[in-house]
Amino acid sequence: CCYDGRIFQNLSCSFLNCQIFHTLQAINTGRIDCQFGVPIETGQAARFVAAALTMEHLEVEGFHSHIGSQIFEAEPFCDAVDILLDFAQGLRQDLGFVARTFNLGGGFGVRYRDSDPVVNIPANIQALAAHLTQGCLAKDYPLPRILLEPGRSIVADAGLTLYRVGGEKTIE
Repeated sequence: CCYDGRIFQNLSCSFLNCQIFHTLQAINTGRIDCQFGVPIETGQAARFVAAALTMEHLEVEGFHSHIGSQIFEAEPFCDAVDILLDFAQGLRQDLGFVARTFNLGGGFGVRYRDSDPVVNIPANIQALAAHLTQGCLAKDYPLPRILLEPGRSIVADAGLTLYRVGGEKTIE
């Protein structure tokens, strides 16, 4: 976006690792050793934000985390909100920065099997909003805008993919 003739980039400190373990190890992107993000717990994320705040043509908007996929309930997202609020509160105290946006990523589950639960997206969003509001009130922190990426959870039932076996691998 442009402001006063200068070009600004909005920065959502992409993929903060929240260290939340809620799903299979293979699809959990909230681990410190995950390929995504900068960890909060080591102080690297705070140093990252502090450096970004000094950049002339960069406007830091907030934080983006992603804790994995196949999440069927609100609780893991609420855990991420708690971690992000603690992180944001620390940055407000240390740097005077107030995050306006929390992007909680995606990951609402898809029913691949009948045994998988049905995701009640409206109920999950209501629970998450109530949790965020309560957390912000408790910390006297301005209510940030929340972004969620529903992804496959809203389109998975729209079709299916058929594959033809092109070869077999024999392991000896």
